[in-house]
Amino acid sequence: NYSFRKSCYICDKPAINQEVVDGIFGFYGSTNNEIFIILKDDSPLKDSIENSDLDIKKRQEIIEKVKKEKEKNKTDILKDFRQEYSSLEGLQKIFSKCIRCHNCMVACPICYCKECVFRSPTFDHSADMIVRWSERKGALRMLENTLMFHITRLNHMSSSCVACGLCSSACPNNIDVSTVFISVSENVQKMLNYKAGESFDDPAPVTTFRENELVVEAGTNE
Repeated sequence: NYSFRKSCYICDKPAINQEVVDGIFGFYGSTNNEIFIILKDDSPLKDSIENSDLDIKKRQEIIEKVKKEKEKNKTDILKDFRQEYSSLEGLQKIFSKCIRCHNCMVACPICYCKECVFRSPTFDHSADMIVRWSERKGALRMLENTLMFHITRLNHMSSSCVACGLCSSACPNNIDVSTVFISVSENVQKMLNYKAGESFDDPAPVTTFRENELVVEAGTNE
């Protein structure tokens, strides 16, 4: 009866990679339906915390089952989403309620730019300027500027999106921002052969030069 983010229902990583975190709180594989803790071997708390209620084999079986369910959810949801919103008109429709509060950008855990163009004088429009635009366009709403904000963010973040869903949670108008990002980032990261947040050893494609990064091999789709 819990309510989770939509991104949680389509997450293809139902269990976090134990190699990239210091500890895990979980319940997959619990023998008494209580939350257990898994710590790294070098953790100073390793010896003081026991996990006698954890069935490792059962945990792996549950993870695989949940993973298959979520992969199916993701396939179905993204298929329906892309059919309806894959065009420019579709994007205009889904972002029609956007008030450009920038909450999605602020909430994003990997939005890292020290100087953001959307927090600069470039987009610091005066009231007089907005009124002049409205006279020229015939309406106060400038959707093109709204789309520019979201498309720019997609260009910046699609290679690094970890599909956490915080952007949707932060939206005051309940826009399904996360599904837009997940849909785009899935294709971008597949193209770059990179999975954001999966391993510290994988160099980020935006900051690492790869000479043949976008070269398509003959006879393949990759």
